[in-house]
Amino acid sequence: MNALRTFATPSPEGLLTIQLPEEYHRQSLEIIVLPLGDYVPPTQDLATPPTKLSDKYRGIFTKENAKSFNEHTQRMRRFTATR
Repeated sequence: MNALRTFATPSPEGLLTIQLPEEYHRQSLEIIVLPLGDYVPPTQDLATPPTKLSDKYRGIFTKENAKSFNEHTQRMRRFTATR
């Protein structure tokens, strides 16, 4: 069971409805209410994992380039270590 986080604004009457996934049904839950004040909620969907760095540069740095660069780096490190 994962923790849930959401941002909501109650109705003018102060009512707030939360629909929970089935895995939370019939469970004891702790509900914490914190006013946001000047805090601005993140715009990224929290359920979506952030983009991996390798995905960001996919297509720019091919696997062959990466292997060649890695071999070059290892050679240069050995060369520098022997000096």
